[in-house]
Amino acid sequence: MGIELYALQPSVPCRMVRLLIEYLELDVDFKVVDILKGEQLDPEYMKINPQHTIPTLVDDGLIITESRAMLMYLGNKYAENLYPSDSAKRALVDMRICFDLGTLYVRFMDAFWPVMYDQIMPDPVKLARLDEGLGYVEDFLKDGFIAGSELTIADFSMVAILTTLKAMEHDMSRFSEIAAYLEKCAGMMKGWEEINQPGADTFGQWYKAALAAAEASA
Repeated sequence: MGIELYALQPSVPCRMVRLLIEYLELDVDFKVVDILKGEQLDPEYMKINPQHTIPTLVDDGLIITESRAMLMYLGNKYAENLYPSDSAKRALVDMRICFDLGTLYVRFMDAFWPVMYDQIMPDPVKLARLDEGLGYVEDFLKDGFIAGSELTIADFSMVAILTTLKAMEHDMSRFSEIAAYLEKCAGMMKGWEEINQPGADTFGQWYKAALAAAEASA
């Protein structure tokens, strides 16, 4: 059996995994699970992932249901240069991935999920907390990449959410390091134009439509 990835392209967690797969040039069977149609609740899919979340990675019978764990697994198996074995370097990579998952992505959801699902105008306090998180990212980039001076799996985690924010037209004008970083990664990561940017743009369109509905009802 080969590798299978169950995902939906606009999803931030799905896109980070697909970007890494493309960069590593792995032969992967990509299977669309459209959560907008409730396909994650299909009984056959729930046999694979009872949590009914996306993405899900299956590699020769091994099932992984957390996107950042997928990055770590693929880095371990296929790309030591992207996930260094040196304990100090790996700790920095892990720390940045944990920041993305536990801080930046949480603040992203807190700020924008009420708009997306309930057509409620964004909360300025939550937007400020998100921008505080982006300020931390600016500091992380002082050496060129998110976890030091070289590309790592942490960058694949980070660019997915940053390009989504840009596509949503969130004000990123104060974050010049992030702007330069995204340009650099766009030139380095295979699949950027085919996977990452179209997925981010689709998510951005969804968000802007929901924001327009919130503004109309405000």
